[in-house]
Amino acid sequence: MKSPKYKKPPVVETVLGVQFPEIAEFGNVHFGLYWETIRERYPKPPQNQPRIAWAVETFPYRPLPAGLNLRLSDRGPQRMWFTAESESELIQVQPDRFHFNWRGEEGKPYPSYRANSRKFFDEFAGFEAFCKGQGWEPPRPNLAEVTYVNHILPVEGETSIELFQKAFVGVDFTEVVEMPCLPERAVFNRVYPMEGEKGRLYVEANLAQKRDRTEFVLLKMTARVIVPPTGAVPLAEGLQKAHDWVVGGFAAITRPEIQQQRWERIE
Repeated sequence: MKSPKYKKPPVVETVLGVQFPEIAEFGNVHFGLYWETIRERYPKPPQNQPRIAWAVETFPYRPLPAGLNLRLSDRGPQRMWFTAESESELIQVQPDRFHFNWRGEEGKPYPSYRANSRKFFDEFAGFEAFCKGQGWEPPRPNLAEVTYVNHILPVEGETSIELFQKAFVGVDFTEVVEMPCLPERAVFNRVYPMEGEKGRLYVEANLAQKRDRTEFVLLKMTARVIVPPTGAVPLAEGLQKAHDWVVGGFAAITRPEIQQQRWERIE
């Protein structure tokens, strides 16, 4: 897929991560021990968070049976956030996941994927070294995952619902001719399979609200690429593929005119 660039991208957060089989020996005490190895770079007090669900990409896709609710266990170690002083960088660790987040700061440009991925691999190598130091087998990733969070903001005189239909290809509320008005709320959900059953791209968009009650369109895009246990697909290659699907997918689902006018797309 094409990976265009933008002078003014709407991205406010990126997440690069991996999933691996649970480290059975990893207990709550190890969050603190790991923090000691990164505390100089991530000095903020760690924050406990609920676990991210275990992800499995199976083919063909099978919808969940109607009425089935999945509930995650709250037993055992959960997930911990380790945050840099500026709060623009964040490491997330749980016994079966490792993530690196970049979060936007006012007035600072979005760093390139190359810069973010370099930091991810440096930090993940440190986590692998920590695991080795505990006498454990190193984590063996089975999924590479990239998430981009975008805030698409309305211009003066434009409502968030008007922006919603302007932003996405295939969304046109005026086609519902029997309705005398635009909807108050809308969602945009898509799941795209990658060629060769290598993974999927997940797209979710809805209306959100800032602290000052200004509404905007929140767009979250996550690509997951399967990393075979044989090591046939290097982790860097899988992560790059996930990134390309997120960036290429963003260009594919948003209208060309809004890309040019608001984000100044560079071919």
